[in-house]
Amino acid sequence: MLMFKDNKKEPTLTEEEFKMIVSDIKEEGVINQNEHDLIQKSIVFDDKIISQIMTPWDKVVKVDVGSSNYEIKELFEMNNYSRVPYFDKESNQVLGTILQKDFYEMLLEENCTLESIVKPPLFVKEQTKIAFMFKRFQKVKQHLAIVVDHNNKVVGVVSLEDIIEELVGEIDDEYDAEDEEEERSVKKQDALDKEEALRKKSKK
Repeated sequence: MLMFKDNKKEPTLTEEEFKMIVSDIKEEGVINQNEHDLIQKSIVFDDKIISQIMTPWDKVVKVDVGSSNYEIKELFEMNNYSRVPYFDKESNQVLGTILQKDFYEMLLEENCTLESIVKPPLFVKEQTKIAFMFKRFQKVKQHLAIVVDHNNKVVGVVSLEDIIEELVGEIDDEYDAEDEEEERSVKKQDALDKEEALRKKSKK
């Protein structure tokens, strides 16, 4: 005789069966291709880990503690990242993160030092699931984390943008969109100037 009821239920569908159903209803026209892709991505979202989507440390654009303001300014202008790691090359120790907007604001202040704008580093193990890290980014209100292995050795970085791209596809860095809009405005103005010049020429 059972004294307690077992509330645990076996899943009625496996992950693969659910994927097949999603594909079937897409073929039937119930959902479109974009909706199908989003559902399929969200199914595997919980299973992926940081090491699968991170940028390896040797490919990371970073600021060394000995860099001058001019060198940092050039780095931001050449790469246009909104934030970069700040580290000590000699000890290979990550000291924090520098935001591009904070750096340019610092240049306008008289008694402001680089160290005063460095954000504390956020560390994460490479085996951490990206779904967990997504919630952690939201909780601590940061967009960049330093990835470490089981020996706490730095192996890369991961951003909130990286995680969101896994679910919804590639997105632009927050400054990329501004650059594209500015470029469109310049091209539009050039076109208007040329049109005006042609109009004046035709009147002569």
